[in-house]
Amino acid sequence: MNYKMRDNPKMVKHYILGETIGEGCFGKVREAVDSKTGRRCAIKILKKRNLKKVPDGEESVKREVEILKKIHHPNCISLVESFTDDEQEKIYIVLDYVSGGSLQGLIERAPEKCLPLSQARSIFKQLISALEYLHSTAIVHSDIKPDNVLLTVDGVVKLSDFGVAQHCECDELKSLRNGAPAFQPPEMVSEKCCGPNADIWAAGITLYIMVVGKFPFEGTNVFSLFENIGSGFYSIPDWLDESLADLIRSMLQVDPTKRISIQQIKNHPWMSAKLKQEQSIPIPPNPTSFSRSSSSKHKVPSCSCIIT
Repeated sequence: MNYKMRDNPKMVKHYILGETIGEGCFGKVREAVDSKTGRRCAIKILKKRNLKKVPDGEESVKREVEILKKIHHPNCISLVESFTDDEQEKIYIVLDYVSGGSLQGLIERAPEKCLPLSQARSIFKQLISALEYLHSTAIVHSDIKPDNVLLTVDGVVKLSDFGVAQHCECDELKSLRNGAPAFQPPEMVSEKCCGPNADIWAAGITLYIMVVGKFPFEGTNVFSLFENIGSGFYSIPDWLDESLADLIRSMLQVDPTKRISIQQIKNHPWMSAKLKQEQSIPIPPNPTSFSRSSSSKHKVPSCSCIIT
């Protein structure tokens, strides 16, 4: 790929940095190109002084990197490398760049914020494949949500952001840092231990959002949200296919011991049912800052890597 370089581009190691494509509490994510190979990537840049402000900050980053090193699955984001600049007190995590943006962006572009069922099922199947792999290697993601489900322009899912992921050698763990409140299961809300079943709950919330166009549980503040999640009460529209509704209900079981398993999800009738063929929502590629001149004010519209 040919890139039109900006004037005096900033370099980190052998990576040419482009625009910022994501920001968070501890740093930012920047688009980059490997000057040796021309490979496009995303670099997560974390400031140590910000990490020191939170308990277990630097340790959680080390844990994230160690988990990323062990992950090798077509539906999970790939780690290129990680390194530290002690002089600048920054940690760099280099990841594959995913060119189609996030599932959240795709949902926002869809009419009524609902994806065609065939497209939703394709994405959901790949998400479940990623979770099956992670759980088989004793990893719990702990932050499943549309923002962290990245897509290639061909519709391939790349699960990202392992910032709160943990190894779970048994069936239960207590997360030190949790994901987004709206995706937390009742057992986490009630401060009980949780494990791989928490990912299944969050995947169920994600499926509901894809096909219904809104959250199943809402609240005016985080306390009322948690109260509603704990109650397990939500509604499924009458127009939703009963088989799909059954799958959602099975994933959103308040009691984690009664929640459907990954294998049961794969074998559920809806996963192989014949669906009406509808046109998929297009996944346009994100433009690259390297193909624009330094005077261009156009910005990358959506993030391909999210910082916690």
